[in-house]
Amino acid sequence: MAFIYITEYQAMLKIEGGGLVPQEPPIAQQTVANTGATTQSAALNGGTQFVRIATDTVCSIEIGANPVATTASRRMAANSEITVGARAGMKIAAILNT
Repeated sequence: MAFIYITEYQAMLKIEGGGLVPQEPPIAQQTVANTGATTQSAALNGGTQFVRIATDTVCSIEIGANPVATTASRRMAANSEITVGARAGMKIAAILNT
């Protein structure tokens, strides 16, 4: 079975060279089954400001109050991850893609 892994962070840290990384430890983590139909996460934690989304398969994602992912949504490659800003209470939806 395919999954997306959501790691929620409250802050970012500036590192040597000027880059930013999420400040560990995360404040919440979720694992969401990723199928051929759009599947939503639970609402993000009240302190969440950034999320790292990782996937073990090709998928598309949407972020919002009641998101619906389609194969036309933002695509993620297999075994990839992204870190984005996200407001507390938002949800992440995913669907398998090719």
